[in-house]
Amino acid sequence: MRYIINFFSKLGIDSISKLLSLITLPIITRSLGPDGYGQFVYLTIVLSYFGFFVDFGYINYGTNEIFNRKSSSEVVNNIVALRLITALISILFIFVAGYFLFPDSFYVLLLIYSASFFFQAFSIKYYYLAHQRLYYNSLSELVSQVIFVISILIIFIYSATIQTLVLLTLLQTLISSLMLVIPYYRKYKFKFNFSLKENLIIFKNSSKLGFAAKFEGLTVSFIPFLLGLLVSEEAVGIFGVPLKIFLALLAVVQGISMTLMPDIFKNFKSDIKLQKSRIGLFFYSFLTTGIVLAFIIYFGSDIIVSLFFGTKFIESVSILKIFSITIILWSVLMFLGLIIIALNRYTYYLYLTASSAILSVSLSIVLINLFGLTGAGFVLPLTAFGSIVLAFYFLSGSFKNIDYSFSKMFSFSNAFAELKSLVFQRSVSKQKSDRN
Repeated sequence: MRYIINFFSKLGIDSISKLLSLITLPIITRSLGPDGYGQFVYLTIVLSYFGFFVDFGYINYGTNEIFNRKSSSEVVNNIVALRLITALISILFIFVAGYFLFPDSFYVLLLIYSASFFFQAFSIKYYYLAHQRLYYNSLSELVSQVIFVISILIIFIYSATIQTLVLLTLLQTLISSLMLVIPYYRKYKFKFNFSLKENLIIFKNSSKLGFAAKFEGLTVSFIPFLLGLLVSEEAVGIFGVPLKIFLALLAVVQGISMTLMPDIFKNFKSDIKLQKSRIGLFFYSFLTTGIVLAFIIYFGSDIIVSLFFGTKFIESVSILKIFSITIILWSVLMFLGLIIIALNRYTYYLYLTASSAILSVSLSIVLINLFGLTGAGFVLPLTAFGSIVLAFYFLSGSFKNIDYSFSKMFSFSNAFAELKSLVFQRSVSKQKSDRN
């Protein structure tokens, strides 16, 4: 029952949040056009590179640290303090380096946008994830998205500029963090330790997952970044629309990931005895979701682009169709990544994400130079395929150490038997409850 509550609270609320973001996307893209929207996407990517160490894979690290039986408040205090320090350093770096690197208008926008680094420091999703209270994370996203939609309809429509969009995005980030931190603060308060020595130790401990998270981000963000350098900001805007739709639908897979992550981690912890047969059921949950979303993307791409974004974005259709393959591959890759983390193979996970980033960068340079915008569309599926092959290689050795195998994970009969077992357990529990 816990899975059902967590999954549907996560999937249902998150789906509404992503749907709301897709509703505002046509308004933003039609108002700014491919060139203006491309400038905003480009600004966001540059900001993410400057904030390399601010959002440093702390969701996976924090969740796993709490599951390793560490104090929740200690983990939160340590991570928030470290993020505040890195946020300050990152903003100072933008202030100095950005002055020499960018035009005045871009530089000022980047400085304003960098305030999001401080807001992100208090995004403690890992705390609620570890305690299986996913609805807190979902509600924070929903409330912030609703406020963003209202502000787009009330403010942006009458002042459709990149500057306005940056300020409204900052507001959304602030609201999301406040929704997470206020309930926590009522219970635990904050006791930060800004000792440089201790924060360096925490940074070192989290560095493998941190760099892994950054490599994951680079895998996706480098494509539009290179498009802006080699082609045009208009090409970035055309590519940005299908990418936004792809990431919105991928949130469904992420909903499954966030729901099942605690149990996947428990399955591979030596001090908690649970049936590993459940892993096969989890695998097919990821795979099935990816296939369903692929059909939606492929057969709905023409209608989605023409109806919501207009003829200026018609080139986005072919990119969106390519992403239908990508979402299946990415669903499998996300599952395999969770298994690697659950086995505490942080080094393998770092190698996997680093290899994905290198492959993405290499393919982007070659395919965008040769085929332009169309070539950019093939980077992600080819990267995902190569990464899956590498993940299987890493897991093959790890599975031998825990008496597990790919045949067990891929066994449809075992997965189906586990599903029936869960349904039967739920039925028995309900009958007992009704009798009482």
